[in-house]
Amino acid sequence: MSEPRETSAPLRLALVIDPGPLSPAAQALIDWCRAQPALKVLQIFIGRPPDTPAPGRLRRLAVNLLLQVESRLLRSFKPLARPLRQFDPAHGDLPCQSLSPASPDTTLPASLDLLVHLGNSPLPPDLLQRARLGALRTWPALAPVSASGIPCFDDVLRQREQTGFALLHQRPDGEARLVSGTLRTRFFTLLNQHFLFSKLRHYLQVQLLDIAACGEVRPTGPRAFVPPAPAAGFPGLSATLSYAAGLCRILASELVNRKLRRRFNRWNVGFARGDWRQLHLPQAHQIGNRPGHFIADPFVIRDASGDFCFVEDYDFDRQLGTIAAYRLHERKADFLGEVIVEPHHLSFPFLFRHQGKLLMCPESSAARRITLYESEAFPLRWRPVHTVMDKVCAADSLFFEHDGRWWLFTNIDPSNEEDCNAELMIFHADSPLTDHWIPHAQNPIYIDSSKARNGGLIVEGEQIYRVSQRQGFNAYGTGHAIHRIVTLTPDEYLEETVLTRSPADFPGVDGSHHCHVDGDLCVFDFRRAEAVDR
Repeated sequence: MSEPRETSAPLRLALVIDPGPLSPAAQALIDWCRAQPALKVLQIFIGRPPDTPAPGRLRRLAVNLLLQVESRLLRSFKPLARPLRQFDPAHGDLPCQSLSPASPDTTLPASLDLLVHLGNSPLPPDLLQRARLGALRTWPALAPVSASGIPCFDDVLRQREQTGFALLHQRPDGEARLVSGTLRTRFFTLLNQHFLFSKLRHYLQVQLLDIAACGEVRPTGPRAFVPPAPAAGFPGLSATLSYAAGLCRILASELVNRKLRRRFNRWNVGFARGDWRQLHLPQAHQIGNRPGHFIADPFVIRDASGDFCFVEDYDFDRQLGTIAAYRLHERKADFLGEVIVEPHHLSFPFLFRHQGKLLMCPESSAARRITLYESEAFPLRWRPVHTVMDKVCAADSLFFEHDGRWWLFTNIDPSNEEDCNAELMIFHADSPLTDHWIPHAQNPIYIDSSKARNGGLIVEGEQIYRVSQRQGFNAYGTGHAIHRIVTLTPDEYLEETVLTRSPADFPGVDGSHHCHVDGDLCVFDFRRAEAVDR
């Protein structure tokens, strides 16, 4: 174990980057490190290329052409994305040194605490030994392209549902995993890299501040890390052509469906009566979509006056969702009207009771806050009563009472890239109407796009079930699962899966992502490609 450090002094860092252009995430991390009072960047090392043969001229030309096309695509999806930038040591005020074999012996500043490795170039063993705490590195490296491969390219080529990542701690005696997780795979490499690198940058920043505060690296994973998929290497010409053909098919399909056929991914809501474990979903009754709209994220509540369902009501023309209410009958539903309308998008109208009052928490990540509304005149009049969290990108929040505490399950994107599909966060408090929410000791509970995002809640007496969504390749909401909460304390969380739903359970359906139950009344949603009637 290393000697403890005086934690009032800044953590002394040296950064290791690859020669060539820096990714926007690497640029942002370097700028962030230099702005933090708890960190002091002493030097930058420019690594040497990995010991792999350089790709041929034709392969490099094909890949560069493909990435130029993707750069234009990226500006359509992420207009504020930063461009690649060549690192120029002459324009900086930090000492820079090459790690190439032709360079002189490596010299380190005195009292170096940690190396932060942002590229693919191998670390010289003597360099690693001379840093007191070793090195942090990301997998994949925060490098857009190198001779050893292109991060995310193979995930897109093979249309994997998830893209994996990890933050690792290197020491001369081995390697430990600090953080690992998966994100939904987007349909082209640079967009996938944008989200993946943003997540890696965030978790690297968290670790650096933690190390600066406590003076040591605290591993949470096993000593060995095995990537979910082996490194694919630099794409060959056939792989690049196959990738380009797949990208063209996706873009052509989107163009034909949206512009010519006017077909979109359209959500629908169904309801059925009986035990949710035994329901035959194709026999459920459907709540029809209004012209130019779709409904999703249903929550049902039963009282003496009838059965009511609250939904996200999305308007294709306005491209915004509101919260609407329906009255459910035996086989049909009546539209009652929009009940909450805001300038920003709303969805997921979660309902719960507190001190005799009916509260709703719609998803409002576009407004960067979690807000509670109270029913003034059920079911149509609601008013905002409390901001649970502000300046946070959070979606699909659940509230419930358990063992004398109030619990908040929510999906927060700490990288603020509007990707709330990967992390499940838990908080607890004395009351839902408080500003003081205590984070769970295991946060984030999951970093896993196959099960992190909430899709509803089922409460049966003392037993609580969390519904989760599954995300797929270039697809939101490919299925859902229901998990029984086994252990829930401020320090521990454990759930077990009791039921999974996929498109195979819904003939003619492309996906589902939500389920809710009140008594013997179950509501759920499903997605399919449909023409939008006006």
